[in-house]
Amino acid sequence: MTGFLGFVSLFFLVFYIALQVIMTLLAAGSPVFLRRERIVERFGRDHDMLDSDPAPPVSIVIPAHNEAIRIVESIR
Repeated sequence: MTGFLGFVSLFFLVFYIALQVIMTLLAAGSPVFLRRERIVERFGRDHDMLDSDPAPPVSIVIPAHNEAIRIVESIR
């Protein structure tokens, strides 16, 4: 009976240590995740919106000096 109780005690000891290691790693990694999420909330997820299928492609034409008439002609 002592062998069985020793095995069970060792199992729970290893389980507890493994659980504490996992919890420590999660607690150590959470500031990194929270900082990343705060940056995303501050600046938004523009790249996600622009890469999605519903977003249409947009071209912006900026005329140079005295080129507005030629651009209008070339678009027609």
